Amino acid sequence: MTALSFELPYMDESLDYEILYTCPLLACVRKTNPLASRKTIDLPELQYMEFIFNSPRSFPSYCKYYSHLCYEHGFGPRINKYVNSPHSLIWSIQNDNEVVLCDMFIRDIESTQIAKLEVNRQYSSLIAIWKKSNENPLIEMYVKMLKEEFQTYPPEQDMMPQWQESCS
Repeated sequence: MTALSFELPYMDESLDYEILYTCPLLACVRKTNPLASRKTIDLPELQYMEFIFNSPRSFPSYCKYYSHLCYEHGFGPRINKYVNSPHSLIWSIQNDNEVVLCDMFIRDIESTQIAKLEVNRQYSSLIAIWKKSNENPLIEMYVKMLKEEFQTYPPEQDMMPQWQESCS
């Protein structure tokens, strides 16, 4: 079995992976936030914000990864709330002092109420993960096909599915 993930899990010797696509890490805030007019931000500038994280029960590696990233930049994230689904992250930003760290693949990223700031020198990747012991020859073909598809990503705006246009 091959799994797709948006973050590199804490790997063990039994797993192998391939990076399919890399994009800038984003800090999402309400458009009424004073930071919203900016295009980029350094991670330490978010240290006084209240973070919204995926639940550690549902997504333990998300919490570990982003907490570790903040600590590497000299601060611990002030976690204001947890959500059980990544699909709820964007809509959970209710106040000007709240922030979500995510990438361009998160649902509702194009909301008109949200500003997206690229976090300087920080990136997020979509990866395929599989057990090294799995010798299925289709894994290599599947990963190659996905990498080729993502070489042309993101698609032109007029090629976006209609359901996405209606949600923005």
